[in-house]
Amino acid sequence: VPDLIAMFQQGGPGGYYAPEALGAIPEAEPALLAALKDPNERVKAGAARTLVRYFPEAAKKAGVAEGAGAPE
Repeated sequence: VPDLIAMFQQGGPGGYYAPEALGAIPEAEPALLAALKDPNERVKAGAARTLVRYFPEAAKKAGVAEGAGAPE
């Protein structure tokens, strides 16, 4: 999980797919919740999308609305 979060934060091809991989790992939920506070808006948006898709109850508790992080 820490390596996937690092890839996500760094961006690039690995960072593009990291949120989907994190969504498949139940233990990633706390790391995704923490990523909502990342200073990088792309990281926050990706974490929000992943939480809504894979961890909807955690997203709801964190105040993340459905559709959060969606590209405009």
